[in-house]
Amino acid sequence: LAEDECSLIPYSHYWISSKRILTSQGFISGSVEINEGKIVSIVEGYGKQQGNSVQQVIDYGEAVIMPGLIDV
Repeated sequence: LAEDECSLIPYSHYWISSKRILTSQGFISGSVEINEGKIVSIVEGYGKQQGNSVQQVIDYGEAVIMPGLIDV
């Protein structure tokens, strides 16, 4: 892999889902869309269907997801 590629997630476009996603309005059950390493959208529900195919979805169950938070 190139230096700037993540070996843990081999997809350029995917969703991270959880029953507890922290947003500015509070917690939601939903999904975070990631495209080329950037957060594209945060939606309620499980991923997004495009046509007949479903994007790669990684389900974290009850784990808290905090989009945009960066570990220091």
